[in-house]
Parts: sequence; structure tokens; C-alpha cells
Amino acid sequence: MSDLPTAAREAAEEARALFRLSLYRGACSRAYYAMFNAARAMLLMKGHRREAAKTHKSVLRLFSLEFVQTGAFDAELARALRRAADARHMADYEGGVSEEEAAQIMVVLDAFMSAVETALAQEGHRDE
Repeated sequence: MSDLPTAAREAAEEARALFRLSLYRGACSRAYYAMFNAARAMLLMKGHRREAAKTHKSVLRLFSLEFVQTGAFDAELARALRRAADARHMADYEGGVSEEEAAQIMVVLDAFMSAVETALAQEGHRDE
């Protein structure tokens, strides 16, 4: 699992850098992948096999089932992940996103990453 949190943090930094450069398509794409890998790390922490938490659809579904429906995470976080997935799709396949949409994705990126990093750190302390 240790590679996923690192990949998530790096993608988040890339997203922020791209946003500062007004490269909104790339920023949204990297923001989504940061959140996607962070969600995958959470699923693996909960015991899901890497293969089960591999596709976009399965990660979105499992994250909601495992963390939102159980009350471990606010439903807004699952919506943030889905919103980032939609923005990435728009950015990568449908011509792009506006500055305003990219700015909103940066906000949800920060909230999502903060919540996941807190949860991963707490889980790490439980294992010690």
C-alpha cells in the first residue's frame, strides 16, 4: 500500500502546480488521480485486494460502501471524489474545464486529501 499514498500526494502537488499555471485540464486530471489513489490506499488499508480496488468504477463504489455508508467519512467526500472523476472526464475527453470548475476541484482535493491523510495516519498509529 505504501506506494499509493505517495502517488496520491505527488499527484495532488502536480494538480496544484498545474492550477497555478492556469493549466486547468491537467490540474483536474491530476487532482482526480490524487483522490483516486488516496481512496485506493484507504480501501487496501481496510483489507480489500489490490485487484478489487483497481478500476475507477470499483473504487468509487467501494469507497462509498466502505467509508460513507458506514459513517466513517462524510458523504460530501464521496461526492467530491465523484465530482473530481467527472471533471477529469471532461478535461481528458470532452474539451476541458473552466477556471471556476478547476478552482472548485482544488478545494475538494484539499478537503479529500486532508481527511484521507488523517485517517491513514490514525490507522498507522493503531498498528504500532
